[in-house]
Amino acid sequence: MTSVLCMVRKTSKDHFGGPSCQVSLGASTASDQLLLLISLELSNYIHHISSIASSSSGNGSTSAKSTDSGRDIVESPNQFLKSVRDRCRSRSFRNLDDSLGVFGRMLRMHPLPSLVNFNQLLGAIARMKHHSTVITLIKEMEQSGIAPDACTLRVLTNCFCHLNRVDFGFSILARILKFGFQPDCIILTTLVNGLCLQGKIVEAVKLVNKMEKIGYKPNTITYGTIMNCLCKIGKTSEAIGLFRKMKERNFDLNVVFV
Repeated sequence: MTSVLCMVRKTSKDHFGGPSCQVSLGASTASDQLLLLISLELSNYIHHISSIASSSSGNGSTSAKSTDSGRDIVESPNQFLKSVRDRCRSRSFRNLDDSLGVFGRMLRMHPLPSLVNFNQLLGAIARMKHHSTVITLIKEMEQSGIAPDACTLRVLTNCFCHLNRVDFGFSILARILKFGFQPDCIILTTLVNGLCLQGKIVEAVKLVNKMEKIGYKPNTITYGTIMNCLCKIGKTSEAIGLFRKMKERNFDLNVVFV
């Protein structure tokens, strides 16, 4: 029996590991010869099954690699930032977490994106009414060495005013002047709106008058904001007077009363 097993190993090796050869059955009995043939057939079957399994495994790894390579395809920084700009314009951010994930990725980019991209994202988050979050993000930007510009400070002023902190809004105005930026009608109208939201109509009117004296001409939205607040508190005569003043200055009155 030992000689038979030895011949099985040798014959199997010759059959699968090298050129095929004529099997010489050196067994002494017919039963030994039958056992050898069965062993050879079994070896052949096992080898065949192993080949199929190996082939299947290879195909699977190729597919996984292809899938993995598909996952490895990462959009370029320019593609990512373009996507951010498009989403800001279309207002398609799903929720705050979605926009915060984008902000975090932008903050980790090297080199950092332009301030324009950050401002667009901050504006989008502010439009979702997450004003306190915007204030926190601007602080985080400054801590990362990103200096705000006039647009950033406009967004910041707007957020403070919506949080009923017009005093902080005026401190941002002082900061704008300190940085050498010129406050525009957007910032000044934002402050007027903040005062109106707090019911400080008199202060809002004084601010508009002061704006005019130092050379900043209020726009239609500025006047419209004050007129709206005057009407809400029952001061319709003052609102009508302001309306006539706008008419004399050829303002587009349709914008106010849309």
